[in-house]
Parts: sequence; structure tokens; C-alpha cells
Amino acid sequence: MDGLKSGKSAEERLDDLEIALAHQANIIEELNSVIAEHSETIAELKRKLDILNRRTAVTEMQIRDITPVEKPPHW
Repeated sequence: MDGLKSGKSAEERLDDLEIALAHQANIIEELNSVIAEHSETIAELKRKLDILNRRTAVTEMQIRDITPVEKPPHW
């Protein structure tokens, strides 16, 4: 509700603004913490994905080397 229409004094409106600002600052801190945590998780998952990609590439090369590619007899 608008401060002028509610009959609040300038001091009461200022108090309301300070409370809202403090609440927003708290929310921003919480969001920043969550973002930092997610960034760390994403970085860890990227490292693990890189390792798995390298292992998969090595395994594929090993399989190609030992398994000849031949068409099945029914082709």
C-alpha cells in the first residue's frame, strides 16, 4: 500500500524501506551462497565428465584395436 494513502509518517515509511532493504540484502547473501555452491558442483562435475570422456575414448580405441569390424554373414 502506498505510504501516503496509508497515513504513514515519513519515519514509518523510512523504517519500512530499511526493513525491506535488510530483507533483500539477506536474500542476496543466501542466493550468492547457493550460486557459489552450485559453481563448485558444476566445476567438479565437469572435471569428472572430462575424465570419463578420456576413459571412454581410450576404451573405444582399445576395442577397435582388438575387434575387427566385419559384416555379419547375413549382409
